[in-house]
Amino acid sequence: MWVSADRARRGAGSTRARAPAVRDVVGISPPGNRPPPSATLSRVSRAYYAAFHAATATLLSLGIESKTHGGLRALFALHVVRPGLVA
Repeated sequence: MWVSADRARRGAGSTRARAPAVRDVVGISPPGNRPPPSATLSRVSRAYYAAFHAATATLLSLGIESKTHGGLRALFALHVVRPGLVA
């Protein structure tokens, strides 16, 4: 627990909680420790859906809507990658 210099001198503990480490918030393991497979799959799934939603938003900004994941990939390639909007 974090304790201010004044409180430490007085001997009273702080009620303020210490901020969590970035690795705990983001889910990064310290070197030498591997996350369980379920955690890795969860991260991959979140990354996939982040890209999926970004591609969906890009197409919607062009006035194009996809009904399936495969359709999204095809439409993204046709309307964004081929014209050179994204490399």
